[in-house]
Amino acid sequence: MLDAQPLPIQGLFSFWSFWDQVYDLYQQGPKGLSWGVSTGWSTVDTCYQVVPGELTIVTGLPNSGKSEWLDALAVNLAKQHGWVFGLCSLENTPVDHARKLMEKYTGKPYLNASYSIGSTRMEFGEMIDALIWLDEHFHMIRPLPDTMPTIDYILEKARAAVLRYGIQGLIIDPYNELDPNRSGGISETEHVSRLLTKIKRFAQHYDCHVWFVAHPRTQRGLGVGGGTESLPAPTMYDISGSAHFINKADNGVVVHRPLAGASVGQGDPFTVQLLVRKVRNKLAGKIGDVTLRYDGATGQYDASDL
Repeated sequence: MLDAQPLPIQGLFSFWSFWDQVYDLYQQGPKGLSWGVSTGWSTVDTCYQVVPGELTIVTGLPNSGKSEWLDALAVNLAKQHGWVFGLCSLENTPVDHARKLMEKYTGKPYLNASYSIGSTRMEFGEMIDALIWLDEHFHMIRPLPDTMPTIDYILEKARAAVLRYGIQGLIIDPYNELDPNRSGGISETEHVSRLLTKIKRFAQHYDCHVWFVAHPRTQRGLGVGGGTESLPAPTMYDISGSAHFINKADNGVVVHRPLAGASVGQGDPFTVQLLVRKVRNKLAGKIGDVTLRYDGATGQYDASDL
């Protein structure tokens, strides 16, 4: 009887029960996953690295390149770290999304078109190799015909992708393409709160990083209604729906093109700013601004020329 131990209580833990993970983190130091993995851009890494199990909210004005940057980030993580992704990209067709990802992978345009003048098109063999690589690292989550997916539907498919393919990243893009119906007459603020809680629980339980794109309330796109001076970068609190987007996120990133539409001599219109506005995990980054340059022909981003 002296050696008897109390029965465990479901849902109640001591810190010592996590000894293995605590010890691993201590031994790993800066190389441990809690410090994050490289984004593929050394300048971005100074402010933002990717930690498994976290939620990153990404926002920015229409046409600022939110989806393009996320695709480039996913390709970097897949190439450099072997990550596998679930993609719920509701504004892309599967074929066009494949084109964009293959361009980022090969560094060559898929087509001879107006966007790729002066660049050498990828050869047929390169396209086949890229598609094989794409099929190994990316798995699409698509809604049923004539439906708007719910977050429950997306997370159900993402769980299946974790178990079958071992995905380590999930991109949901964007919030306003999800089913807007709210049960029980709850407010949009409460709806967003519950939705984000479900996403965070998924991320933590499956050790899967989730990126969630949400548009700001102002829908003036680049090149629409006035010069670039009239389009300052939105804040995370400008996201349409609720302040919960920034409050519940582990990380918050604003993608902004400050010189889009600039005339010759007024600056580089392909300059892209990444405004990191929240980093909960101080081991993985800090609040700050990073500048990249977008290559329209390949969809790649580079910091070396800045």
